[in-house]
Amino acid sequence: MKNVMFVLMIILCIGLLAYGKVQYDQKLSGIAEEANSTMTLATSPKVNNNIQNERGVFNLEAIEGINEEFKEKLQIAIEHNESLRIAIFGSEAMSGSDQIETSSVDIVVKEIENTYPNEMVDIQVFEVGNRTTSEVVNEGLHEDVVHFQPDVLIMEPFILNDNSELIRMNVSLPNITTILADIIAESPEALIILQPPNPVFQPRYYLQQVKELKDFALKNEYMYVDHWEAWPDITDEEINNYVENLRANQKGHEIWASVWKEFFVGEK
Repeated sequence: MKNVMFVLMIILCIGLLAYGKVQYDQKLSGIAEEANSTMTLATSPKVNNNIQNERGVFNLEAIEGINEEFKEKLQIAIEHNESLRIAIFGSEAMSGSDQIETSSVDIVVKEIENTYPNEMVDIQVFEVGNRTTSEVVNEGLHEDVVHFQPDVLIMEPFILNDNSELIRMNVSLPNITTILADIIAESPEALIILQPPNPVFQPRYYLQQVKELKDFALKNEYMYVDHWEAWPDITDEEINNYVENLRANQKGHEIWASVWKEFFVGEK
């Protein structure tokens, strides 16, 4: 009987020791997990909207009125210590002819460069002159944009050029789709923004083209910036003070630029 009790006591002691060891190991594991969690929180990068540069400290939050989706892209670039790549892609309607002193694009690029540190934004303009959407696709004139891999793409998709060549939207839109698909394939996270060319007085089929472009943008969930709202009404002869030979003149480019200045740098 004593031997039986002795064996039971030994078994009980071994069980208690094993249970204690398990409890001790679990406690150590919990402490280690808590320490790792604390370390992760301590070392995780925080979004800092301040950039030190030669002009002092730049604070993104101090700029009011800029487009929120563009601002989000800027914040991501800051967080990753990268330059935000902005591509402005369009035709002669957007970039202006030789008769224009300063185009809307020139005005906007200068405004961006004067607002943001050089290391924060890399902005490039890609212009195809009077080419149609078909010529852009067939000649691969959008490949430079593809290789640039923009984070933000502003595209004026040449439909005024198509209008001049009697190319209808059942051709234009598939061409635009091809161009954007090639760009997005290399830059799937890019913010895509479409805009129409300049307005003209009492447009006919051109007005229908612009409406279809807007519908196309909304259907495909691209941002659409309708700068026509800032111009005189297309039924008012006053708009002829801003357009010559179906293209924006200097006054027209200044109106056009005002919309994009607010988009990128807010109200000043």
